[in-house]
Amino acid sequence: MSALSDYLEQGILRNIFRTTAIPTLGANNTYGLFTVTPADSGGGTEATGTGYTRVSLSRSVAGNFDAPASGATQNAVAIDFGTAGGAWGTVNSFGMFDGSTNLLLWGAISPSKTIALNDPVSWAIGDFDVALTGTFSSYLRDIILNWMFRNGSWPTFNANVLISLHTGDPGLTGTSEVAGGNYARASVARGTGTFTDPTTAGLTDNVNQINFNTPTGANWGSISYAGVWDGAGTNFLFKSALGATKTVNDGDQAPYIAAGDLDITLA
Repeated sequence: MSALSDYLEQGILRNIFRTTAIPTLGANNTYGLFTVTPADSGGGTEATGTGYTRVSLSRSVAGNFDAPASGATQNAVAIDFGTAGGAWGTVNSFGMFDGSTNLLLWGAISPSKTIALNDPVSWAIGDFDVALTGTFSSYLRDIILNWMFRNGSWPTFNANVLISLHTGDPGLTGTSEVAGGNYARASVARGTGTFTDPTTAGLTDNVNQINFNTPTGANWGSISYAGVWDGAGTNFLFKSALGATKTVNDGDQAPYIAAGDLDITLA
């Protein structure tokens, strides 16, 4: 398994929903080995011993990692720690940093490996696999990976995001959206007054009630999910399961999402 750090989750969510600048990543990512697994907040115990040092790999060389697809990428070159000059301990996890300071990503190494004197230590091509999962879209997963590993451009988002309603799980692309009957996505400004500051659990939600049109001319069906799209309405970003399914019929009162009910997570 692998997971984004609190630092990175909060930085991405603040940018998308509160217009804060996206974190600046270094020219290189550095990779460390751990004998006690870190957490989203950092910590853990990094390997020590003669000859041990983190490995630095350039983000500007796109060919160091495969182009992301379906929220996954892997190393296209070996990540080589060299030969151990002494015992490094039993390595069971890794951390990836933006140069050397901020943890970006961590994960388990399976099986764990006890590093002894003269052991060669490396990840062969294809051994360092990163796959992002959760309630965010395939589009956003690939954007994040391309930015993290291949120095890809971070999108410039419009002033607003669009909120959609769905009669089933939108999946990774925004399917099952309501159509017809005067339905339209609701536009919500990005900013500190409209979305809460993300928690260390990688969660933000809406500060204010989000209102939709009055259903006219057709039933909308049973609404169970909301979605978030970029302001252009082109790219699906997140899905959010609503607390309770609500059936919306022609002529019903205009539906809304109550303040705090649109839970957006990047965990």
